[in-house]
Amino acid sequence: MPFAGIPLVVLTHNRKVMGPLANRFRTTTAACGVAVLVIGLNCYLVSQILFN
Repeated sequence: MPFAGIPLVVLTHNRKVMGPLANRFRTTTAACGVAVLVIGLNCYLVSQILFN
């Protein structure tokens, strides 16, 4: 489920798709940071379940 955040960030930044409602650079950067954090935490939790 967290991997769905990546296409969401990409599509909401695209002006062809979103038109005038597209995200600005600062919002996209923050969203990318949150997506990376969520994916990283998810990978950490999965590794804890598998290897402990």
